[in-house]
Amino acid sequence: MPSAADGAPMLEFLVVGPRTYTVYSSTDLQSWVPIQFNVPADGPAATNLPNYHATDIHLLRVTPVSPPGQPDAVQFFKVQSQ
Repeated sequence: MPSAADGAPMLEFLVVGPRTYTVYSSTDLQSWVPIQFNVPADGPAATNLPNYHATDIHLLRVTPVSPPGQPDAVQFFKVQSQ
């Protein structure tokens, strides 16, 4: 899995407008929770987003933000398109 300069995981997936994308995280592949993420291409001051609304077709790279209090365990990710 690609990672950001600070070692955080980076996810890359194709987005197609006009869909909205939400990233989910799990430590056991059973319980999934929506998580916030940021888009590194938006720069260092990028805000954390709960979802991303695509307006065209392109590859999107995001850095997941772990929920507060979540242990440094192995994390799995999935993306939902709506």
